[in-house]
Amino acid sequence: MKKHSIATMLLLAIVCGCMSSLPGCSFIGGLRPTPKHNLAICLADAPVDTCEDVNVGISRVFVKPFDSGSWVLIEEYPDPVRVNLLDLRINEFVMSTSVPVGVYEEIRLLLDAEGYVAFLDGSRFPLVVGELEDSDDGPDDDDSWIGDDEQAIEIEYAFEVYDNRITEILVDFDLAKVLQANEFGDGYVLDPEEIEAVDKHEVGEIEGEVIAEDGQPIIDRRVTCELLDGAGIIIRTTLATWEEIDDDDDEPAEPGKFKIRAVMPGEYSLRVTAEGYMPAEVCGLVVSEDEELELEEIWNEDGITITGGRFDEEGRIVLLTSPEN
Repeated sequence: MKKHSIATMLLLAIVCGCMSSLPGCSFIGGLRPTPKHNLAICLADAPVDTCEDVNVGISRVFVKPFDSGSWVLIEEYPDPVRVNLLDLRINEFVMSTSVPVGVYEEIRLLLDAEGYVAFLDGSRFPLVVGELEDSDDGPDDDDSWIGDDEQAIEIEYAFEVYDNRITEILVDFDLAKVLQANEFGDGYVLDPEEIEAVDKHEVGEIEGEVIAEDGQPIIDRRVTCELLDGAGIIIRTTLATWEEIDDDDDEPAEPGKFKIRAVMPGEYSLRVTAEGYMPAEVCGLVVSEDEELELEEIWNEDGITITGGRFDEEGRIVLLTSPEN
């Protein structure tokens, strides 16, 4: 089975100065991880299909050593970098640096107060991106170092940084869970408790593409991709892209692409559904840590089966029109 190591994948890392030369590209990153760097924070997203733009401005990123020490700065932008979280469905926003070797317990993202949510119907609302909790733990938790125009998302996650390899932490903004209506005011809020962080070397990914029988992507309705474990329990859910988005390859990612991240090692099935089409299910997907499964590479291998639909010669999942339509 052909497998692709996540650790050796080319991480998206475009410096801020490139923004003006990449119209419409909002998944800008920091420095690409190098042998001199031992920590990378990678932001990613599972999308919602009701929004056109979930926009945040990243100003600073910190990590906190376990049980002692001061906050360590990972990245700082003189002008907040604007990121549409919906652009992180296939790619990642990467920030990397070198930090002291040891165990860390928290990640904090400092964001400006100009975030917003733009819906497909043209409406636009302010976005609250989280605040630090009050604490009596000592000077390390004094929030006076947060600017008046900044807000903070606190992510409690323990991880270790080594001197002989890059620790890559994936911070997953699953907007279906994270994006919520603001109960205490207008607009929307990103709920920090729903943001998940994992070590990329301990999990895998599944990537593929969905089309209709005519060979065209399905862009006029929701295409849901659900990952199920051996007991039939839904582990992760995402949506196939419904428009062309910028990719980290030479060509943009065409509609119909999907990527399911942060998959624990194990065997899974993938269920794909869309209104007006028969449900298709791909079985026999074995995920190992630190790898990416690309369906176009493994679709015809032993153990991979599909029901309710079929694979085309390029390994794309073909949804069949429902007899009722």
